[in-house]
Amino acid sequence: MFNLILVDRGRLTNYLWGFIGCATWLIVVIMNHLVGDIFAQIFYVTMQFVGVWVWQRQLDRQEKNEYEEVNARMFTWWQGILAVIATIVIYLIVVFVSSHTGGVQVRLDGTLLPLGIVGQILMTYGYRSQWVAWITLDVIKVVIWFNQLSVGGPGAMSMFVLQVVMLANGFTAHGSGSTRAALWPYRMICNQVFARKA
Repeated sequence: MFNLILVDRGRLTNYLWGFIGCATWLIVVIMNHLVGDIFAQIFYVTMQFVGVWVWQRQLDRQEKNEYEEVNARMFTWWQGILAVIATIVIYLIVVFVSSHTGGVQVRLDGTLLPLGIVGQILMTYGYRSQWVAWITLDVIKVVIWFNQLSVGGPGAMSMFVLQVVMLANGFTAHGSGSTRAALWPYRMICNQVFARKA
């Protein structure tokens, strides 16, 4: 959770929390045989190190600000089309591999890696549009972990609750005005906790 708030604020320290979360998540998805999510978590663990390197280079190039935050960039239409095409191609590959390796919830689970790759790359290079991929991913993960909870998968309850909280955090940070208003107590607490330099 901490890394999500720190990413929103452009703080480099998000990668430490991201590594801890991804490594822990990897263990749980291996136990639940979610092949698409296993691939995604291996990718995320790797990208934590890439992200530190890219963000540090960007911080070195941009003007210093009070908290040394990475400035967000805008997305072009052609980058959006390229991201959609890449997502579809990776999805088809993951569904094929997952269906041939005994994965569960193959069609849903297959969305996790392509959306995660797009979201992680956009986050690593400082694009605000990353949140479209992350919120879509969070909605799908809520469904996946609810299904795992229904069949009694290992750690499914805690993972389901975590996903609901992560989804709420995504809507709080980037949702519409009505969503932000509905979740204002959570947002106020997060702003107070993370208002200081991380």
